[in-house]
Amino acid sequence: LLQEHADALVGFLRANFPGTVVLERHDRTLRFRLPAKSALCDIFRLLQDAKADLCLEEYGISQTSLEQIFNDFAAQQREETTPTRLLISNHTTSSESARSLEITGSVREA
Repeated sequence: LLQEHADALVGFLRANFPGTVVLERHDRTLRFRLPAKSALCDIFRLLQDAKADLCLEEYGISQTSLEQIFNDFAAQQREETTPTRLLISNHTTSSESARSLEITGSVREA
């Protein structure tokens, strides 16, 4: 039943905020990254309206911190094993990550 509640929350967020990414899950607590274009008022309204249906015990919304952006960037880097000639990258991280929102929620077991 817990898995069903977690799957329902993931599906709900992905349906209402396309581009939502599941960052981590520990038992009943899940953490997501929503697209930067998501409006806070829409997130709060939709979650509050669906709180009972989704069996959400609690939820929180926060902007991605600089530490989280750094950790994400560092995790994506590969160890350099050959000399580097150019330090140009087409990898986009900071602009979108810096404006993303994160949701942490806990679902009820039964």
